[in-house]
Amino acid sequence: MRVFLSAIVAVAALQGGAALAADMPVKAPVVPPAVASWTGFYVGINGGVGWGDRSARWSSGDTAGTTFLNIAFLSLLNGPDRSYDQRPDAVGVLGGLQAGYNQQWGRFLVGFEADIQASGIKGSEATTGALGGSAITARTEQQLDWFGTARGRVGMLLWDQRILAYATGGLAFGHTEVTGDASMSNPFFIGAPPSDFNCPTAGLCISGSRSKTAAGWTAGGGAEMIVAGNVRLKVEYLHIDLGSESFRVVPVPPASGGGVINLRFNNSFDVVRAGLNFGF
Repeated sequence: MRVFLSAIVAVAALQGGAALAADMPVKAPVVPPAVASWTGFYVGINGGVGWGDRSARWSSGDTAGTTFLNIAFLSLLNGPDRSYDQRPDAVGVLGGLQAGYNQQWGRFLVGFEADIQASGIKGSEATTGALGGSAITARTEQQLDWFGTARGRVGMLLWDQRILAYATGGLAFGHTEVTGDASMSNPFFIGAPPSDFNCPTAGLCISGSRSKTAAGWTAGGGAEMIVAGNVRLKVEYLHIDLGSESFRVVPVPPASGGGVINLRFNNSFDVVRAGLNFGF
């Protein structure tokens, strides 16, 4: 009888404990905040700086080396190939708009982006040397007025898929303006026809320029981070190559003369910019 009563008490105690445990609140599991998907269209704004990284080259079409360029530029490091290099050191700010589309697969992303930029990238270089009783100053100037790109993007998502690190590359296009001229400090005359040169007054003697819209290529990389919902901050580097641009530099009246003087620019630029993208 005593054993039977003890068993009843034990069962009652177990049932009471189970009921009490069932009434206690259960702590909910911690769920990390959801990360917005990168898949979809986006638009954005950007701004940054850019600079030119190639030279301008003066050269002579006269293999005999008797033209004004060959003689006058002898004091400006005229080399055995009858050429002289200058580096305009173009630099400036830029800003514009971009739009694109992303497709996310797990931690990987592919996409396409196009942008259009206003550019203040501009620079010049002047070099002065002695020529007889006069000084000759050669000057080149390079400017990138605007440019755009159309690029693919391939990247990987990091830090709970909140940061995208990517490589990018594709088509580049833009409008460039380049000029070159040479001035004399005193009136100048040299040579005999057909390669003689006469600059009867001090000042500008020869000049040339060209502007064009060119197409080329671009490549670079960057990083983009979700800052709030579908708002993303990005930083990016691009190298942009719009090819070369050549033209003849000719006498400016009242100057006159013969010979062939060529000037060639390499329109190559580097860009660093930051921007905001808005997904939808």
